[in-house]
Amino acid sequence: MQQWFILGSFIVLVVVIWHHVWHRLVPHYKFLLDNPRGAKFISALLIGIIIHLVLELFHDAHWLTDMEDAGMDFAMQIQAKKGVVQSKEKMLSFVLLDIDNEIHQQILKEPLFTPRDYTRNLIKFATDNGAKVVVVDLDLSRPTLTKEQLEKLTKEQLEKVKVSEVLTREQLAKVSGVLTGDPRKLTLHPTLHPDDEELYKYLNEYKRETCQTPEGKEKKCPLIILARDFKPISDSFQSTKDAEKNKERIQEPRFGFLESAVKNSAPYVQWASPLFRRSSDGVLRRWGLWVPTCKGTQFDIIPSIQLLTVAFLCNKEDVKVVESKLKNLESKFFKDTQQRCEFNNFISPLVLDKDETDKNAKEEPFCNDDKNLRLTGESKGIYGRILYRMPWKFPDSTTYKDGIRYDEYSRNDEDNKEHLVLTVANSKANPSIIKLKDKIVVIGGSYQDGGDMHETPLNYRVDKEKPSEMPGGLVLINAINSLWEKGEINPISPWITWTITIGSILAVSSLLAVLKSFLWLLALLLTGFVIMVPFATTWLFDKGQWLSFSLPLFGVEVHYIIALYEAREGNANVFEDILLRLYRDHKL
Repeated sequence: MQQWFILGSFIVLVVVIWHHVWHRLVPHYKFLLDNPRGAKFISALLIGIIIHLVLELFHDAHWLTDMEDAGMDFAMQIQAKKGVVQSKEKMLSFVLLDIDNEIHQQILKEPLFTPRDYTRNLIKFATDNGAKVVVVDLDLSRPTLTKEQLEKLTKEQLEKVKVSEVLTREQLAKVSGVLTGDPRKLTLHPTLHPDDEELYKYLNEYKRETCQTPEGKEKKCPLIILARDFKPISDSFQSTKDAEKNKERIQEPRFGFLESAVKNSAPYVQWASPLFRRSSDGVLRRWGLWVPTCKGTQFDIIPSIQLLTVAFLCNKEDVKVVESKLKNLESKFFKDTQQRCEFNNFISPLVLDKDETDKNAKEEPFCNDDKNLRLTGESKGIYGRILYRMPWKFPDSTTYKDGIRYDEYSRNDEDNKEHLVLTVANSKANPSIIKLKDKIVVIGGSYQDGGDMHETPLNYRVDKEKPSEMPGGLVLINAINSLWEKGEINPISPWITWTITIGSILAVSSLLAVLKSFLWLLALLLTGFVIMVPFATTWLFDKGQWLSFSLPLFGVEVHYIIALYEAREGNANVFEDILLRLYRDHKL
């Protein structure tokens, strides 16, 4: 609200200054003196253009970006409430298998993290019932302690487990002997907890058992994507110059007990990044299509879950083609990377300079089907914005079937035909309740102790005072859907922006030049609002550039109001006098 007040005050100040300049220009031009209406029209036109130029100049300023974000948030909230956002693309269908508070507390008995045998059963449930992609948005980086390992822990160490819920990898290596060697190159001791061993065995044999025939030939099978866990690289590892700006961006992957299992079943089982970028207000609005990492001094790129999923779907579900596409993408966007992770020579590859990217990468299609998806690698402005379409209403869902709580969300296609695009069910669900065939299944947790609930533009208000948060699994679903339907959001062409802006200013200025009543002005504003809102919510807000059109018009209307007030008061400098008085009072 403060930003809106500051921006509105800024526009008024610009208009008042323009009035001051304009009143000194008019006497020098006979045409303006002889044509009052023409002078009014030209003045309104020029103030609109000036405001538009100022906005273009400061378009990347964070205060303006925050307001553009607020406008896009507003449009998404309206569209999500309608539930009928049309799409030209083939709609994806999602299922979120949610580990909620009921499952976590009553069935799993509040474990430190989701038991690995339970995780394995959920993955198998999805793959056995025809899912296209299975995304596991759970922490799989830390092994479960066995009974023998727990007995070796001292009383003090057990207290640390209770306080922090999990041991660090270094602590675990010291007290139990589970992990040996360099923490950056961990190798597993043969002894695993039975739950971990069950998940390890399933993933290790997934390629051979599910994705190959008895003769060893490849066959179609679901892609399993595991969420990679990260930790920021320590500041001491980064150069002094870049440490502060990169400490939250450059990540180091956490290696766990599943590394060799994933490697053996690659590329049908892969790691991907679940990370998103928070805005200054803590809201998740933007993705990162990849995460640059440093493993020791080795630079690497880990694709995001949404990028890997869309790459799989738009390349005819061919994992070999996907692998090739991602490597090609890495080679084009990230060059000369060998020295990036060396001490005192660190350069952040997340926000790339334009001369570091291959221009041809912007022209090369990322998909092998008819989807026109091209990636730019840009990260500023509206690039990377997630267009949330599916809200989180599950906490208030009262829909039960056979004792299992679930919720459904539908959208309309171009022919206004309704499609089921999201089913949310707690993880007790079975095939008789929900259908998984050809769907993207995300396994996640909304339980309170999981720490995977986030502020988003679509926070569904359970009550009037406090909005609920959205689980990470549903954030991923919205990100996948956004990348599939819209790709990266590209700004409107400057030519289109200027054409619409100038046309709007001309129209409004012409009307204001002939209006003599303030009531007519109000009628004009209301009519314009009714006409523009549907257009703005479906295009301008989605493009994040509604301020570029609305603020110049606002300035023109403020200009007209000031002119009417000055005419009534008979003082051409009335607002200038008010500002000077306020300045003197403040100074005193």
